[in-house]
Amino acid sequence: MKKGYVLITGGNKGIGLELAKIFAKNNYPLILVGTDILALYEARNVIKKNYKVPVNLIQRDLTKRNTPNEIYNIIKGKKIQVDILVNNAGFGTYGPFIETNLEKELDLIELNIRALTHLTKLFSKDMAKRFHGKILNISSTSAFQGGPYMAVYFASKAFILHFSDALHSEFKPYGLQVTALCPGPTDTNFTDCAKGSGQAKIFQSMLSPKRVAKAGYNALMKNKLFKVVGIKNNLLRQLNRILPRETAINIAHNCLLKQK
Repeated sequence: MKKGYVLITGGNKGIGLELAKIFAKNNYPLILVGTDILALYEARNVIKKNYKVPVNLIQRDLTKRNTPNEIYNIIKGKKIQVDILVNNAGFGTYGPFIETNLEKELDLIELNIRALTHLTKLFSKDMAKRFHGKILNISSTSAFQGGPYMAVYFASKAFILHFSDALHSEFKPYGLQVTALCPGPTDTNFTDCAKGSGQAKIFQSMLSPKRVAKAGYNALMKNKLFKVVGIKNNLLRQLNRILPRETAINIAHNCLLKQK
């Protein structure tokens, strides 16, 4: 059976690129979306050098409100069938909420929440008609609690997790699978962005994008509800369930405050 395409946002770097490599290794044709055209070309060259699969590139900025429609129309215009959607693109900011840049935070919401929701709506409708499709949404361990000094980012990842949980259940009658991947700090372009906002020490102990991508791919193929990557991150998640909510927030506050 011929495999449909895998659409990966933020597919030119970090977790997105590592996921692209894994899908290519398993003979899935690819569509990579990103803002940096040179990085997209480089990603395609890396993949084509090692795997014999088609790699389509779409340069678009998902913080722009109409971009999901543009991406969808480009793909439909090429008569390409997307069987797997990977909502990977995202970024974060760091600092006291009253001091952080509002425009950056609105862009964060646009990318991490609105674009993800919009793309999921567009492509899940087509998948449902075929009773076949998978969606992998990149959330975070930050989804399990509030994050002082990263309030908007933590909240956006909580949205992704709960949104994915709901669709995992809703989509079962349509034969669709939805999985949320929840890594902890990962050595990606995201960390460079966060460091530029003043956050540096918090990412001293990071997972490799390759490890995170492998865990995400396996979880998606096994139709897991969600996947937390790493023993330490799993322990922290369990601890959050045990501790009183305010205590957990205070611990996060003290931890993140020390990173300034």
